[in-house]
Amino acid sequence: MSSVWILGQGGLLGSFLTTEIRQAGMNLWLPSTAMVFPWGQKNAMRSTLEHAAHAFGDALPVERAERWTIVWAAGVGVVGSPKEMLQEETETWKMLLDALTSHVLPHHPHGLIFFCSSTGGIYGGCGRGEITEATPPAPISAYGEAKLEQEQLLTTWAKQHPSISTVIGRISNLYGERQNLGKSQGLLSRLSEHMHRRIPLHIYVSLDTMRDYVYAGDCAKAIATVLSRIQCRKETEHLVKIFAAERITTIAEIIGIFTRLSKLRPRIVYGATHRTTEQPQCLRFRSIVQQDILPILRHTQLTEGILRIHGYCQKLHAQGLLSRGEKTRDTPLHQKRSPLPSRA
Repeated sequence: MSSVWILGQGGLLGSFLTTEIRQAGMNLWLPSTAMVFPWGQKNAMRSTLEHAAHAFGDALPVERAERWTIVWAAGVGVVGSPKEMLQEETETWKMLLDALTSHVLPHHPHGLIFFCSSTGGIYGGCGRGEITEATPPAPISAYGEAKLEQEQLLTTWAKQHPSISTVIGRISNLYGERQNLGKSQGLLSRLSEHMHRRIPLHIYVSLDTMRDYVYAGDCAKAIATVLSRIQCRKETEHLVKIFAAERITTIAEIIGIFTRLSKLRPRIVYGATHRTTEQPQCLRFRSIVQQDILPILRHTQLTEGILRIHGYCQKLHAQGLLSRGEKTRDTPLHQKRSPLPSRA
């Protein structure tokens, strides 16, 4: 049974992935709850990651050459984040790879690393045409450049360790319950939050902006499927895979769905900012890698997913917890300082 360590377990994707990993029959490894991501404290971060990697290596069976799995779904950056914050995230990712080199690989060289990247960040400048894994990256934001650099770090590192398999998962717009409302991302959750609080939502892109929305639970199931397949193979693999529903929806259509479901029209304030130029008008994806998992990624219809989000926000609002940037009781691991079983 493979041992899986999810970094970012408390985030939107990570929380769903935790459930899917267990259901797939893999062993979820949990570090001590005392471990936290001390963002902004470089030396403390390195020490924490080394300690966690050492504990992970010690927990692996010594009597057999088991292929362990690590999923990086952590991070603090979004489009518009300062370059310093994004660089810190990149350095933290490199620290983890260094920690694995020192504390895991000497005794357990066979592993699989899944890195959660961003389609919007990586392909932001690709225009209105169809985007596949063969499309050259074209980031137009510091966030996209940081994600590409993080991908390249993994690729370079893996070449030095030929027994390691890698999957770079370029994920489209994730949505679902438990979105971190403290980040300036997650249009659907923020729209629901603002409707319940009866305050306007500021949007800095046009209403005809088109995006591919994939439900976090479906994405997690698709990722678990890919991980299970690679775990069953003896040979080393290196994949770049787009995880998207391959359906585009405009912001105007999103507003229309919310209006129909709630019988209230959201209050929208449009105003362009410096971040507007970092957002492409249309992103259209078609994966050409492991295409058979597309039905998994399309399982939840957008209207159904929005209904779940709206019901979740309604529950938080009734409990007095629906405050932007406030850590809710249901999602205790979303803040920048979060227990190490701690993205999108």
